Amino acid sequence: MNMDKEVKDTTLEKKDELDLIALVQKFWKQKKRFYRNCGIAAVIGVVVAFSIPKEYETRITLAPESSEANSLSGGVNALASMAGLDMGVSTEDAILPQLYPQVISSLNFLVDLFDTKVKSADGSIDMTLYTYMLKKQKKSWWSYIIAFPIRIKNMILSKKHAKRAPEEKIDPFYLTQTEADMAAAIAAKINCSVDRKTSVISLTIRMQDPLISASVADAVRIKLQDYVANYRTEKSRKDLEYVEGLYKEAEKEYVVAQRAYSTYVDGNLNIVKARFKSEEQRLENEYQMAYSAYSQVAKQLQMAKAKVQERIPVYTIIQPATVPLKPAKPKKSLVLIGFVFLGIFFTIGSVLVQDMREKYKQAA
Repeated sequence: MNMDKEVKDTTLEKKDELDLIALVQKFWKQKKRFYRNCGIAAVIGVVVAFSIPKEYETRITLAPESSEANSLSGGVNALASMAGLDMGVSTEDAILPQLYPQVISSLNFLVDLFDTKVKSADGSIDMTLYTYMLKKQKKSWWSYIIAFPIRIKNMILSKKHAKRAPEEKIDPFYLTQTEADMAAAIAAKINCSVDRKTSVISLTIRMQDPLISASVADAVRIKLQDYVANYRTEKSRKDLEYVEGLYKEAEKEYVVAQRAYSTYVDGNLNIVKARFKSEEQRLENEYQMAYSAYSQVAKQLQMAKAKVQERIPVYTIIQPATVPLKPAKPKKSLVLIGFVFLGIFFTIGSVLVQDMREKYKQAA
C-alpha cells in the first residue's frame, strides 16, 4: 500500500512538473505579445508619470515639553511609554500631543490657514494660500476628464453654490461649497503624526512649489503652537484679567487715600487739637490699609503674570522647515515599473484565458 501511494505521489509530481513546463512554453511562445504589451504599458507609464504635477515635501519635527503632574505619575508614564503604552493620566492638559492631528484637521484650524501669505520660488506667485490653492494648482489631464461629467450634471441641473462677498469674513460655522472643498484640499496636503513613545510631533506638508511648501509648513507649526498655548493659558489669562481689575481698583483707592491724607496733613500742620489729631489718625489708617491692599494685589498680579508665562508650552524644534531641493512626488521610476508589471500581469491573464478557451473548445 505504501509503495502504491509513493508511486502515485511521484506520478502526480511529474504531472505537475510537466504542466508547469507546458505553461512556461506557452508563455515563451507568446513572448512577442509580452514585449508588445510591456512596451505599451511602459509608454503609458511614462505619460502618466510626467502628467502628475510635481509636489515638494517639507518636514518639521517638534519635541514638546513634558508636563507631568508630579514625579510619581511622571515616572509611571515614562515606564508606560517605554512599553509603548499611553496611561493618559499624567498630564494636566486635555489636549495631548496625540490629539494634535485632530486639531490640525479641524475646520477652525484649516480656515485660519486661508489667509496665510505665500510666495513662489520664482516670484510669480504672491497671494493667500486660499487663492493659490484655488487658482494656481496644476492637475493631471485625467482629473479634468473625471470632473467633466460632474460639470455637465451641474449645468443641466443648474446647480449653483452659495457665494460669499469678497469683503465678508469666512465663518467656519457656515462655509460655502467652494470653501469646504478648499479646506479638505488643504487638509489633504498636511500630515501630522505623533510618536506615542516619545511624543515627538512630525509635520509634513506637500505643495507644488518648494518655497510655498516650506512657508506653509512653518505657518502650520506656528498656528499649532499658538493654538495649544492659547488653550493652556486660557484659565491663567482669565485669572490675570481678574487680578488686573483688582489691581486697578486697589491702585485707585490707594491714590485717593494718599491724597486725602496728604491734603489733610498739609492743611492742619499747626493744629494740636485732639479732634484734628483723631481725624488725621483715621486718614492715615485708611491710607495704610489702602497701601497694604494695593501692595498685596500688586504681588498677586506679578504671580498671575508669571503663571501665564509658566503655562505657555515650549517646543524644541528638532528639524526646522527648509526649502526642499527635489520633488517628493511623483516617483517616475516607480510609476513606470508599476505599469510594466501591470502589462506583464495583463499578458499572463490573457494567455491563461486563451488557453482555457482552447481547452473548452477541445472538450466540446
